[in-house]
Amino acid sequence: MWITFRLLLALAAFLAKQVARLMGRSKAGEHNGIPYYQTIQKGKNVIYKFKVGAPLDSNVTFALTQETSFDAFFKGLGLSKEFQTHDPAFDKKVYIACDHPDFHRLLATHEKARRSIDPLIPRYDRVFLDGKTLWLEKKGNHGPDPEDIRLLMEFRETILALGYRPSSFASDPFFWRALMVEGFTWSLAAYSFGGFLELPFHNEDYYPRSLDILVPGLGASALLFTLLMGGLFIFLRGSSKGHRILIESAVLLVLSLPFCGVQAVSDLNRVLDSSEPILVSRTISQVQRREHRTRRGGRSYSYHFHLVPGPGPVPDQVRVTSTLFRSGATGRIVDFRIGPGRLRIPWYRHIQVRDTQGSWTSPLGQD
Repeated sequence: MWITFRLLLALAAFLAKQVARLMGRSKAGEHNGIPYYQTIQKGKNVIYKFKVGAPLDSNVTFALTQETSFDAFFKGLGLSKEFQTHDPAFDKKVYIACDHPDFHRLLATHEKARRSIDPLIPRYDRVFLDGKTLWLEKKGNHGPDPEDIRLLMEFRETILALGYRPSSFASDPFFWRALMVEGFTWSLAAYSFGGFLELPFHNEDYYPRSLDILVPGLGASALLFTLLMGGLFIFLRGSSKGHRILIESAVLLVLSLPFCGVQAVSDLNRVLDSSEPILVSRTISQVQRREHRTRRGGRSYSYHFHLVPGPGPVPDQVRVTSTLFRSGATGRIVDFRIGPGRLRIPWYRHIQVRDTQGSWTSPLGQD
């Protein structure tokens, strides 16, 4: 069930990333009859960023920021290729993250369009269009004021007055690539997050030795990270947005891939294992319930069987479910059905407790 849940969560994240730009915005007010939107982000009740937006349906996405040495480095590296308007002052000041030829044409042929951007950069950290809404974004300890709304509407009116009507998204050679990359990386993060959600419900041992799954899982994560970053570099090479998408993807992968890799190796090892299990029986020497303090001052418990040493891959202490724990007692027998694993990593396919005469005392067991 949990494997299916993780896969569905990954699919949901992929689809959500594709349709996010189409989602509606809640209206914060109107300016000369035009609705505007605002988003205020806070941390510990302190404002640290805001953005204001106005409707501008378009078949293009762009982001305008102040050009930095970071942008210049990736341009020099050959990953990013930025369009130049041949207005030296503008090209030096503004980084154009857009690959749509119609927006390039607008900036190159209309000085009025470039001049309308001058008061926005670097006043705002980012001026961007998501295909549906034109946004001004700024970091700071305050929210938007009337001047922000006025500048937003002036820029919008300038674009519309110049007759800006871009052709389809397909004219942007990197549009679908960017969506696929972002959707894919967020899907991996969601798959990893699904594993975290499972932990409070299933914290018992799945493997006789945790290192047996941890080492190949982390190895798979490192290999996958290397292959993905190399593939993304080639896939996005030549896009003005390439280096920013690559950095965002790298951060997301570094945070999610270690757990995702271990979880994926474990899932493949268990789900695809069709081999006959081996049976190992051990006697319980002690049952133990351990109390743990949570970060919020609450309590949680883990349940353990201490076993009489014996042959086989089972360690002398096993963490089990609360259901299985209730059937355990000193002197009773624990039968471990151990699957060889598709990747040759032994795992607990089923654990059950019985008394010394052989009758089952735990019908649910642990799978």
